[in-house]
Order: sequence, then C-alpha cells, then structure tokens
Amino acid sequence: MRNELRNEMAGMAAKKFNKAAKKVVGPAIEAWEDGYSARFTNSPFGDDAIGLFALGLQFNIDDLEAVGAESITGGGDDKKCDLFYFDKEERRCVIAQCYRSKKVRQAAPANKASDLNAAIHWLLTAPLSKVPAALKANASELRNAISMTNWMSCAFGTCTTVPKVKTFKTR
Repeated sequence: MRNELRNEMAGMAAKKFNKAAKKVVGPAIEAWEDGYSARFTNSPFGDDAIGLFALGLQFNIDDLEAVGAESITGGGDDKKCDLFYFDKEERRCVIAQCYRSKKVRQAAPANKASDLNAAIHWLLTAPLSKVPAALKANASELRNAISMTNWMSCAFGTCTTVPKVKTFKTR
C-alpha cells in the first residue's frame, strides 16, 4: 500500500509539473536563466543550485543560502537525493533530483527520473539501518511526519535544465 501511495503521489506531482512547464516559452526561459545566473554563478551548491532556485521560486523563499545549507544533500553517498526540503510549519516536503547540462541538449538524460525513484526509495522504504548517515535524519523525520494523522504535502521532482533550448521537455 505504501508503494502504491508513493507512486500515486509521484504521478500527481509529475502531471502538475508537466502542465506548468508547457506554459514556459521563449523569452521566459531566457529571463529565468538570467535570474539563475545572477544568483548562483560560482555557488557552493554547484549544479544542485537549480533545485534550490526552483524551490525559492515555488515557495517565495528569500534566504536560499541558509535553506540550501540545510536542504542540498548532493554529493558522496546521497542515494540520488540532491535536495531534501522539509518545512514543519507549512507541513510540506520537497525531494528533488537536480541536473544542469553544460551543453545544448534536447532533454535531460532519462535516468534522472529513475534516480529520483531511488532517492524516494531510500527516504521512504529502505530500512533505516541501511540509510546513509547523511540521509538518516531526513528519512526518519519524513517517515514520522507521514505516520501522523495530520500530515503534510510532499512533492517529488526532477529539476533539469539544458542551455538555450527553446522547447521544454519533461519526463
């Protein structure tokens, strides 16, 4: 049942993202690229900054450096979880797999969606004893929140960009 719920939630989030992404065209793409570059050039968050940028836009977050320090999990043994944002007050969680291409492509690699699935597995279903130390507290906190009757919203997504492509493709 837990897997069915997880798959349903992921499907709903993907449909919502795809619908919103189709509205992004031409000049709007260049405008966000300019905003992203102005804020995150030489960022300590590397390519994962694209997820942080999307998070800031979606939830109107100003202090992205502080949020990034807590939310960016990318690196080493992150089990494909690049961003884990958990807001107890607003009762929401965002788990993301991030990708930013350095060269022009028509779409991000297809494996990014399966990488996100791996991250969700580690956070929601893998035995806590096997979850890497860097993710263990996040996994435990998320599982506790899910088990509460008064739960929150959770979004799963891939944040992918490719430079100067005028069409938007999502998977």
